[in-house]
Amino acid sequence: MTGSWRSSISNISFDDPSLTSFALPEIHKQLQIINDYFRHVYGHPGSAFLSEVSVTKRCLNGTISEVLLLAICALTATVLRYPRYYPAQSTCWIQKAEDLLWAGVESPTVPKTQALLLAVLCRVEMGNVKRGYMLLSLASQSASALRLHYERLDLDHHSQEVRRRLTWSIMLIDTYFSVGLPEAGTCPPTTFTSKCHAPRRISMEVALPVFPQPP
Repeated sequence: MTGSWRSSISNISFDDPSLTSFALPEIHKQLQIINDYFRHVYGHPGSAFLSEVSVTKRCLNGTISEVLLLAICALTATVLRYPRYYPAQSTCWIQKAEDLLWAGVESPTVPKTQALLLAVLCRVEMGNVKRGYMLLSLASQSASALRLHYERLDLDHHSQEVRRRLTWSIMLIDTYFSVGLPEAGTCPPTTFTSKCHAPRRISMEVALPVFPQPP
């Protein structure tokens, strides 16, 4: 990642006892990390599937999924190379996130699948591409179990967009891993009937970049 990104990271004080454990930092530091995620990481290919408004609000009121928060913090700390959070603490966070995901592997949810995809990106950023590839397989299976590849017209527009963006992000990252070879992919394009997400601004109240549709 470029030095300019790292130089513009929020001014976080890293004097924190949680650095020696799996625990996340205090909430105001969590919010700073979330802010940095949407400022610096969100625009990367395959990362634009979260709602800044929703994630921030849930972090503030304590209702955000623990595994999703761990994955966001781990990926952000890894990409931006926070001086004291990377590599030791970010590795602890992503490992705890994976442990929680495996513990509940039989009951997939949208937040868990989002966390899985962030874990894929985090492991790749850490240089463990093989682990990222295997986690992507699990993310693809979770999406299939949740039937994210089908349109749900009974849901509100926000929920539909969440599902679409997650689906297409999985597809996009799978394309990178498989280098366009269908036999190397984890989610064949023919299984996805969901429309591509809205091109610019959606009801999540945040502008999102456009993903190209797979060929």
